[in-house]
Amino acid sequence: MKCKNCSNDFTGEYCNTCGQKTGGRITIKSIGREIVEDIFNVDRGLIYTVKQLWINPGETSADYIEGKRKNYYGPIKYLILWSAIFFAISALIAPERQTNSITKLVFNANKPFSSESFDDFFGIYIELLVRHTDLFYLGIAPFFALLSFYIFKKKGFSITELLIPYLYLTGQIAFLLVFTFPIISFLGSTAMYPAMVITFVLSIYLVLKLHKQLFQESWTRTIIKSLAVVYMGQIIWGITAFGILNMVKAFN
Repeated sequence: MKCKNCSNDFTGEYCNTCGQKTGGRITIKSIGREIVEDIFNVDRGLIYTVKQLWINPGETSADYIEGKRKNYYGPIKYLILWSAIFFAISALIAPERQTNSITKLVFNANKPFSSESFDDFFGIYIELLVRHTDLFYLGIAPFFALLSFYIFKKKGFSITELLIPYLYLTGQIAFLLVFTFPIISFLGSTAMYPAMVITFVLSIYLVLKLHKQLFQESWTRTIIKSLAVVYMGQIIWGITAFGILNMVKAFN
């Protein structure tokens, strides 16, 4: 049989060169089967990736970096998926939330590096976090990767390779928000602080376990370096984003 993807001659269900599965014409049934298989297969796909990122976030990232990718959802696709679900849920649960136009917050008459421009920046931050979660995390992940490259430099990962664990990490946090946000919305202020604490604790757990498994250092070094990556990364991202916003305002 000739592979329709790479023209390799092979026998069996999968091409031994590129891994392409044999198949006929695309039908509604075949599309449905592929979606169900991709999402619900416990040995690979979405559920498998969710499970592995809770249990072995560092090992999952290491596998992907090393090329063992067949069983996993891609990191960017994983982040975008959960961010889209979070946005859909937040739009349904809190449709009355007042939104701000990011374009108007950027291109207005407020002077650069003023208290008003800081308010604009904070408004953009909230809009990115709530309405464009994928863009928010896609923007912050490179700063985590850059810091990790220098803080864990002896481990030999490139900056590009280090994007993988942080895309998975932020995707898993978006997954967590999918479940905690409805609880806060339905139960109100009484559930807000417990839900926020749970989200914070689980996020720290993911960060520490990711770094411990990926970089294999002592727990003391892991904790110190993890906190440095996460908090310094957010600070540097904030300063950079605020600077870019005000430079745009200066030339507006």
